[in-house]
Amino acid sequence: MAVLWAGGYNLVWYMNGVALSGMDFLPSVDDPSWKIAGTGDFNRDGREDILWRYYGAEGTNVVWLMNGITWQAANFCLH
Repeated sequence: MAVLWAGGYNLVWYMNGVALSGMDFLPSVDDPSWKIAGTGDFNRDGREDILWRYYGAEGTNVVWLMNGITWQAANFCLH
């Protein structure tokens, strides 16, 4: 199991039950108006992807397609 932490740093904690077994940093964005809104397998490849939401004027959604902690591509979504 893994826990995604978002804030000043975006990172993944790898868990062994309730014990932390490791962690990795994820790419971040410079604009604090972008926040991680959720995760899911949006392209149905069996891997978790990250949904970002822009809380500025446009209200844009972007899905980062991931391979583990490696970013592969970004897809803009309808809002």
